[in-house]
Amino acid sequence: MQDDDEAPSAKPLRIGGWLPPVSAVDPATQDSVARATTSVPGAETAGGRPSVGRTGTRAARRRALALAQRRGGVIGAAATITVLGVAGGLVAVISPSEPPAAVAQPPQPAAATPPPAADPSDSSPSPSQSSATASVSASQAPVGRPTASEGSPSPEARTESARPAPFQATYEAESPRNVMGGKARPLPRDDASDGLVVRFVGNGEANFLRFTGLTVPDSGIYNARVQYISGEPRGTTVLVNGRLVENLTFPASPDWYTVDSLTLRLTLHAGANTIEVRNDTDYAPDFDRIDLTR
Repeated sequence: MQDDDEAPSAKPLRIGGWLPPVSAVDPATQDSVARATTSVPGAETAGGRPSVGRTGTRAARRRALALAQRRGGVIGAAATITVLGVAGGLVAVISPSEPPAAVAQPPQPAAATPPPAADPSDSSPSPSQSSATASVSASQAPVGRPTASEGSPSPEARTESARPAPFQATYEAESPRNVMGGKARPLPRDDASDGLVVRFVGNGEANFLRFTGLTVPDSGIYNARVQYISGEPRGTTVLVNGRLVENLTFPASPDWYTVDSLTLRLTLHAGANTIEVRNDTDYAPDFDRIDLTR
């Protein structure tokens, strides 16, 4: 046996599951071989030393070889696991990462179906198709751009569409320019514009009042506001430039001293005009003045 103070022997080199052959002088297997080697009783050499039998030597070799194989298998399995782990890590590093989850896209509208291609054999349009195409083209013309047929408005059209200039004039009934026929004459009334009215118009063909010199700038319809006094409704015939315009009734004024008014729509021509009031069968109101406006 080896002494206790001797250094432990070095282990044999292992490569995978393979071990070098067991040597009788190998320090790693010396103890095992020594323990496995037994003396065969009665087998001694001539010098008196026991001889080792072949059977014990073979058994010791087998046990040593089995022990070495078990140790090599464990180490080989550990090495295999280590190699597999390293290989798995490399595969994990080399392999690309999983792509990110796709973002949900909103549904796209369906593409419009193109119109069917025209038949080459039907290249010439029919008369109805030509007229329809012409009407569509005319309807698609730019708005606000006059065509050649429209042209610019004529000066007459611009004159008619333009608003006439304002006009206003006052004509007193008792003016010396007017014609007072028969019994018609001016008399004082405090409520009148100039303190006078023309009374006793009517109740005969000779009793009338004709306003003269009513001059207007343009021909057209004017507002004739007639101011009068009449304590009761009275009928009157109106003539413009000697032509009968209408027969009307003046409503009663508040009393025989208060002026009231009635507006007529009369057509006058440019320049001087006349307005005549009369009543051949009954008295007409007392007249104060006429105001012309447009």
